[in-house]
Amino acid sequence: MRCKNTHMAETRRPASTSPPHSFASAIRATDTHLKSQPEQASDPGPAQGGHAAPPLGGTREPRSSLTPSRCGVLVINRAARADRRAWMQVGVDSLRSAGWNVAIVEATDGGRTVLASGGGSGVTDGISHASYAPPWGASESVRRLGRDFASLGRPRPASEVRYYYGRPASPPEVGLVLSNLRCLQIAVRRGWDWTLILEDDCVPMGAVGAVRSGGWGAPEVSAAWRDMLSTWQRTVQEEVLGPCHMINLGASIFAEDAPRQGSALVRAPYYWCAQSVAFSLQGAAWILARERRLRGAVVAWDDMLTVLAMGGEHPLEWGRELWRRHYATHAADSPMVSLCFRRRLSTQLSDSRIQRSAGASSSAGRSDINLPTVLS
Repeated sequence: MRCKNTHMAETRRPASTSPPHSFASAIRATDTHLKSQPEQASDPGPAQGGHAAPPLGGTREPRSSLTPSRCGVLVINRAARADRRAWMQVGVDSLRSAGWNVAIVEATDGGRTVLASGGGSGVTDGISHASYAPPWGASESVRRLGRDFASLGRPRPASEVRYYYGRPASPPEVGLVLSNLRCLQIAVRRGWDWTLILEDDCVPMGAVGAVRSGGWGAPEVSAAWRDMLSTWQRTVQEEVLGPCHMINLGASIFAEDAPRQGSALVRAPYYWCAQSVAFSLQGAAWILARERRLRGAVVAWDDMLTVLAMGGEHPLEWGRELWRRHYATHAADSPMVSLCFRRRLSTQLSDSRIQRSAGASSSAGRSDINLPTVLS
């Protein structure tokens, strides 16, 4: 149904062997790495006042600017996945050579966070196994979601709907949410105008041909990474004329607003996949201001972003309830200003089209595929 990101953690571990991950130490480690890179004269420095950020609106320039030296690119990767790190290192090196501030951020292990095997009795980093329960109970939620998907012209089997929405968040889903929140904390600390967060299975669309042929180290792959960020940079400068919190570069659009003629972006679509999402400084602060609320109702990161972007206009009643009950700070709260590329700039290594093209159709749907196997 939607893209799953299950590589963050494969197993649950008992509390006695799994100390909670320290956000503070992880952020300090990433800051130390970034500070080891040459500082730019235009670096605005860390934002003042914790999660505070400049207000939206009056102080903005007529057009948004996006300068590599004032922006960051953070890659989420778990050290155990050296294969994926090797893949992403191609992009990291390419983007650094183009002047972007780039760092690899160690992923939070959701298995160390979700300690309870049931009942929600174990809590680490503010997340419990039962942090999220379907709004109306599992059976009723599945029934309502099935109805909504059918009304959107995308009917889904009840078993599939139940798997994605009729259960608490899984350890990998929790790990990915926490990893993204940590990246947003780093972004605010550094005061970057924009921060692009990449998962370690991200593939620029311009590199898909090389991936299919097994040439993931080819020169065109490095060029594809630079082209992806150049397109993002150019589009923001040309089309983002007002406040914006978030731009998804790699969404699979499920439903969209009618775009302006010739526009590359659409506003507040319902999408799946969040392997490459950019956040403005205001957007990062907006999410972190609601961090406690998000931790209290954990769902998959791509689902969470669509709820934050669409609020009470989410096409699924499930999303509207999540917004109303958990994420909105008050009844009149407005959702994020969110944009999405009409034609996505990236996809995922686990995308079934790439797997089939690589002769790995027998592995389709698996999330634990070794990168060289996918690309061979």
